[in-house]
Amino acid sequence: MRILLIILIISFFSSCKTNKQSFTGSIKFSTQFLPPKKPSKDLTILREMYGDSLLMVYQKNGDYIRKYLNNIDPNIYLQSFDAAIGKVYYKNKKLEVTDSVDVTVNGVELISVKKIDNELIMGYDCDCYEYIAFFSMINQDIILNFCYSSETPYLNPKLYKKHVDFFISDFFEKSNRPYLKFSTETEEFKAIYTATSINTN
Repeated sequence: MRILLIILIISFFSSCKTNKQSFTGSIKFSTQFLPPKKPSKDLTILREMYGDSLLMVYQKNGDYIRKYLNNIDPNIYLQSFDAAIGKVYYKNKKLEVTDSVDVTVNGVELISVKKIDNELIMGYDCDCYEYIAFFSMINQDIILNFCYSSETPYLNPKLYKKHVDFFISDFFEKSNRPYLKFSTETEEFKAIYTATSINTN
């Protein structure tokens, strides 16, 4: 009888954990490009390509849409992630697919990862992680930072297990939350996306 009771208790808590709803909704980010360490690139080009803000839409099945706002370049409009196959599609303003990337394999090689100082974002005390990696495509190290708050809605990391590229799956495994800040730093520039609003469906 005691064994049956223990099994029922374990099953109950496992069921609760499995049925926990993953975040569906959108997060809007401001986009900022900082001057490079080695001046070699006109940041105006990046602003024209990627605009001044970003809308990240999370869907129930793990798919997401990353839409660039107020940009000039018609060929750069949105990226959509297909969670079932682990592929990101790039679309222009006519919503035609212009390219796709297999994100089940990481395109960068990890050098180190560590927790860094917390940041205050939209009034949330956010934990932050820093990944340093070698990006062979540009033959240099890059720095990736992610920040999240445990006060924001739960995000099921299992939905993103096929998004290995750029440590997305690893970060979601650590945080169980959507990121409220993301930055990429190379020798040419630093791109920073900072959340300005979050909406749940």
